[in-house]
Amino acid sequence: MATIKKTGMVLILLLGVAMVIHAFSADRTPEEFRLREITEEEHSDARKFIGELTGYARKGAAANFARHCEDARNRKTASSWYAMRKFSSAESKLTGISSYEADPERCRLHLENTRGEIGTAICRRENGGKWKFVSFTFVTPEENE
Repeated sequence: MATIKKTGMVLILLLGVAMVIHAFSADRTPEEFRLREITEEEHSDARKFIGELTGYARKGAAANFARHCEDARNRKTASSWYAMRKFSSAESKLTGISSYEADPERCRLHLENTRGEIGTAICRRENGGKWKFVSFTFVTPEENE
C-alpha cells in the first residue's frame, strides 16, 4: 500500500509542476511564425507586381526585372532570374500569399503555371508600400511527388 501512495504522490507532484510551467510559459507563437491578415488591396498589388515580374522574365527583360529587385547584384537574384525565366515560359497565376509579422516583413507569393509547376517568390514591401523582389524557386510536379 505504501508504494501506491508514493506513486500517487509523485504523479500529483509532476502534474503540479506541469501546471506551474504551463502557467508561466509564453503561449504565444513567435512573430516570425505568426501569419498576418492580407487585405484585398495587398493581394491585388501583389498580383500586379508578380505579373510584371513574370512578364519581364518571359520577355527576357533583365534590366526591367533588376529594377524591382532588393539587390540586383546578388548571386541569389541571378539564379532566381533564371528560375523565373524557366517557370514563366508557361502562363502562371498567383494562387496565394503568406506574410509573417516578423520584421522585416517578407511575403511569400505562391504561383502555379499551366504545366503544373509550383513557384514561390519571396518579396518584401518597403515603408512606402513599394514591392521589392528577393528570390524565386519552383518545383516541378515530378519533384513534388
